[in-house]
Amino acid sequence: MPRIARSYVQADFYHVLNRGQMRQQLFAEAADYEVFLSLLRIAPDAHQVRILGYCVMPNHWHLVVNPLSQRALSAYLHWVSGTHAAQWNRSRKRTGLGHVYQARFKAFAIRYERHLLSVLRYVEANPARAGLVDRAAEWPWSSAANGQSVAAPSLAAWPMPKPTNWEALLDGVMDCRELDELREAAQSGCGLDAPVRPRGRPKKGDSPHFGRPVE
Repeated sequence: MPRIARSYVQADFYHVLNRGQMRQQLFAEAADYEVFLSLLRIAPDAHQVRILGYCVMPNHWHLVVNPLSQRALSAYLHWVSGTHAAQWNRSRKRTGLGHVYQARFKAFAIRYERHLLSVLRYVEANPARAGLVDRAAEWPWSSAANGQSVAAPSLAAWPMPKPTNWEALLDGVMDCRELDELREAAQSGCGLDAPVRPRGRPKKGDSPHFGRPVE
């Protein structure tokens, strides 16, 4: 039976994530992280998916992206996830023994500038929040590390100025309601393409669909 085409909420920016099957560990050694980061960089559609931020954790990963088109985003993530899963199975001699990822990737639409900043902060602060490092910038497998990994993909410019106190924001405590909303969205079972929406009306100065329009 052919797969049904994925539908997207029209947006310019997406928070994308995926986890290991049954939360199994995907990345144990530096080489594991390097392989995944290199796939982000060399994917056939990489030039059509601009990465604003990323974080690779032991059993899951996050991307914040600005795709040229919805089709390009789907093709890019399908190749990255599929290639990584195949390499992961081969390296552990477990080809044919089950899924590597718990499901297809989740892609949540980001509609407002303030929400994009919140998502970027949530993603880059993940390792410090999980207690893996003292400061977010110390985790070499995220965009907060300023290219510590030689395999790291190139980062696109943000559509707004990065706060001058960004590193302090990453290491600070996020607002509980904001953090709960982001966690709920990332863990929800409401569909792979369900958008993350800020509560209430956008604040003054927020502009929906900012940046280049999705084709």
